[in-house]
Order: sequence, then structure tokens, then C-alpha cells
Amino acid sequence: MSYYFKKSTSLPLHRDANCIRTSAVIPDIMEENKQEKKCLKLFQTNRDKIRKHWDKTESEVEEVLTKLREWASRKEFPEIPSDSMLEFFVTNNKYNIERTKDNIKSYYAVRKNIPEFFKNAHPRLPKMQECWEMGVYVPLAIPHEGLYRVSVLKLLPYTAKFHANRYHAHVSNLFEIRICEDLSVGEILIVDYRNLAWSHVFKISPFVVHRMAMVVESMSRTRLKEIHFVEPPSSINILLTIAKTFLKKKIADRIRIHNSMETLLEHVPKDILPEDYGGDGKPLSEQVDLVKEKLMEYYERFDMLQEYSTKDS
Repeated sequence: MSYYFKKSTSLPLHRDANCIRTSAVIPDIMEENKQEKKCLKLFQTNRDKIRKHWDKTESEVEEVLTKLREWASRKEFPEIPSDSMLEFFVTNNKYNIERTKDNIKSYYAVRKNIPEFFKNAHPRLPKMQECWEMGVYVPLAIPHEGLYRVSVLKLLPYTAKFHANRYHAHVSNLFEIRICEDLSVGEILIVDYRNLAWSHVFKISPFVVHRMAMVVESMSRTRLKEIHFVEPPSSINILLTIAKTFLKKKIADRIRIHNSMETLLEHVPKDILPEDYGGDGKPLSEQVDLVKEKLMEYYERFDMLQEYSTKDS
């Protein structure tokens, strides 16, 4: 079955990408609405506030998205990106159209250029299901100041079968939800590597870290406002030393180390954080269950992306 299609009409700007993708092949409005209701909402997104931050009206955003949509229709992409995706990319690139086009091209091309992270990485595969025991990436529901998405990247104590490439592919799969549905002006990343062991470190080479950085840059270009490491072990210093050789200085300078959750609360409000990070929100484990459920909605999308990543250019 081919998942390649072209979308003929504009869709409302607030619609989630996964719902949009489904409705693009179901013209009946009632059926479309029925399908849309099945979509689980993981997080709040204040699109009006974010557009205002960039001094953009809804009509101006629609004009930009129309140009990008028309441009994408002439490219050999496996799809025309949804309006939600297009707005995600153009916002991350500060409404620079040419940089946005380059970002979109990179988003698709990286799946072929760095195959070790994307080939046979469909989240339904048994080997990818095992990755839930390696670690998780969880975007938290409430944005900071209505503008910044706060996310938790947590490494779990599963060292026996830890596979660096597969772990990063797993995180990339989870980030796909953000690309398709989220909107923010930047990212506040909480890195929980308290379970980092030397057996992890020995499996993460400088080459792998470099390739990971390339994937992140190609896929999202999300603006990192802050990076918070919570109660890290001493072994984290090696990974940070390696990472800083690839990070821009301004990004490296945004890294903060917290020896207790109390200092994390000086930067991220309690109402945003899970209770196991000193906050008032649901435990991270419950939020992980929601992310698992949400990812299943995207299995058909990953069918398409897998087909594209293995298709001859």
C-alpha cells in the first residue's frame, strides 16, 4: 500500500497533524470529525500567544503556510506536511521562509542520510518496544509562560541490552508527536540521567553523539532555552564533555546542573512538573502511559516514513 498523497485544500490552523493526515484521505466531514475526536491531547498549546510573540496575525500565518504548502507540493516529499507541522517548522525558524524550507527538506532527508537511526525503527517493532525500558521522552502538558515546552528526557536502569542508536531512534519517534502537534517558541529540557551507568557511557561513542546532534538539528531546530540535569552521577561529565564539542557555545552555556529538585523549582514552576520532580503534576510514569497511547495513533504515519526512508532516491 502506498501512503503518498497530496492534499488539495487548506485546513484550519489549529488542527492536530495526525488528525489532519487522516482527514486528508477521508473527504466526508462527519467522518473526519468522528476520527478527530479519537485523538488524545497530550499537552496544551497556546497558538495565539505564540503567534503574538512573533507579531503574527492568523491571516499572516495562513499566508505563510499557503506559500510553504505550495512549495512542498512541488517537492518529492512523501506527503505535503500538515498545517500544524508547517507552523511548527516556521516558528522554530523565526518565520525565515528559506531556513524553514531547508529545515523541512532536512527533516525528510535525514531519514535516508543517517539510516542507523531510522531504518527498521518503527515503534511497533519488538526491538523498538524494548526501548521503553531504556528511556523515555515526555513533553509535559503545561507550557511555561504559555510559550516554552518543558520536556523530560529520562534514562532508565536498563543496561543489559542498551543500544545507543536504537535509544536515540526511540526518542526521535517520540519527538515526532511534537513535530506533528505542538507549537512553542522554545524548549526547556529536563535531563534525568540519574540511572546513567558506565555501561551506558561505554556504548555512547563521540561518533554516535555527533550523529545524534545532526539528527536533532535536521529534524526540529527547536530553540533550547534551558537544559537542566537533575541529580546527575559523576559519569555524566564524560558525556557532557563530548557533547560540548558539538554544541554551540550559547547552547552549552544554558546547561545547568541541579544536585536537588529544590533548585530545579527555581526555574520551572511546580504546576508544570510531575510530582516525582517536586511538582504538582501527575507522576512521570502515568504521563509515559499517555505518551505510549498517543504514539499508537501515529503507527500509520510511521508506516509511511519507513516506506520513504527505504525508497530509492
